[in-house]
Amino acid sequence: MAWLLARGYVVAKNVSGWGFFDLVAVKPASGSREPETILVDVKSYNQKHYTYSPLTKKQSWSGVRVLLVSDDGHCEFVESGKERVREKTKSAV
Repeated sequence: MAWLLARGYVVAKNVSGWGFFDLVAVKPASGSREPETILVDVKSYNQKHYTYSPLTKKQSWSGVRVLLVSDDGHCEFVESGKERVREKTKSAV
């Protein structure tokens, strides 16, 4: 959240403990720039192998962005459209 706040976003956390995103980040309009609203799924990742758990198809279709956070606190968004997406959904047993 601090990383997003430092970049001018207003952040709301999903406090329910479930759902397909972790944060809603809004960058207010400024000058001629339109406001920007993004749904964020925060993923920890291994810097050596650059791996993280994939998005579900529902998350991908909804435009959820992946924010990667490494153990040392480095943060970066995965480029939109380049996110890993789970191929199959888990079937109910």
